[in-house]
Amino acid sequence: MNVELSKTELKKLYWKKRKSLTEIAKILGKSPETIRRWMKALGIPRRSKSEALFIRKGIKPPQK
Repeated sequence: MNVELSKTELKKLYWKKRKSLTEIAKILGKSPETIRRWMKALGIPRRSKSEALFIRKGIKPPQK
């Protein structure tokens, strides 16, 4: 795996900045599948379907 982004940076884009896999892929010039594999290899958890839906609709999901 040739990760061009640190785990911290990838986690920040996905969780803090609420970017989707597709948005991160476009930023890095990679495919969403590559980003998904990187996240899995680095142990970065993915959002639940409901969390993703909240973000897609522009609503802040409730805190756990």
